[in-house]
Amino acid sequence: MAVLADVLDAVLEQVPSAIFVLDSSGRVIRSNLVGSPNEGLEPERDRPLPEQVWRYRSREPLSGRELRPQEAPSALALAGQIVQCVEILVWNPARQEDMRLNVMGRPVFDSRGAIVGAVMVYSDLTPQRNLLRDLEATALAHARVLAKLDDHRVRGSWMTHPLIDELVEQSRAAPIDALTPREMEILRLLVRGLTNREIGKALHLSAGTVRNYVGELLSKLNASGRTHAAVLVALRALLDAHDT
Repeated sequence: MAVLADVLDAVLEQVPSAIFVLDSSGRVIRSNLVGSPNEGLEPERDRPLPEQVWRYRSREPLSGRELRPQEAPSALALAGQIVQCVEILVWNPARQEDMRLNVMGRPVFDSRGAIVGAVMVYSDLTPQRNLLRDLEATALAHARVLAKLDDHRVRGSWMTHPLIDELVEQSRAAPIDALTPREMEILRLLVRGLTNREIGKALHLSAGTVRNYVGELLSKLNASGRTHAAVLVALRALLDAHDT
């Protein structure tokens, strides 16, 4: 568990990076957008993610060809494929520029082997790619940039399918049913992204009391942080809905 938490923290520390948990229809039930450069890329929650390729003008990097919904990395993962280090171009309307994303994904299966969703990881390669373009005339600089890109891929390989398998198993083992009613109230608000102060205001508790509850919750769930706990809860809800 400790190794899993360390790896997850390392993945989340990559800026920018985002994790989307999808249900079987492709709708986002949980996302973690890290860093302001992701502003404008929050997906619509009431529409399957593969159908939003037109919204972001998702394209192949070399040819510039626009992707069809069934070609989106999220659609491939929902179809049962492991998506590993696929690069796409997307349009960021907030920044008014293209972003080059590295995409990884893994289908999530229930106990009967049916696909009940997917976990997708998106990392921004735009700064590295721009640096490569600007310095490609210099052989030495070109080599240094390639080394940075290779290092980025190595760090990105942490989010391979064995890790997601461990996340799914950890979500199954999380003792959510053993939580007290008060802990469940706090967990529901935490998963929605509320701060300790906001949770305290909603439940008429001090921020310090909420902080103590959150610390106890994370300990019980073996979660390294609030995002880790939210991903576990989202996966557990997804699995429970299909195992019943």
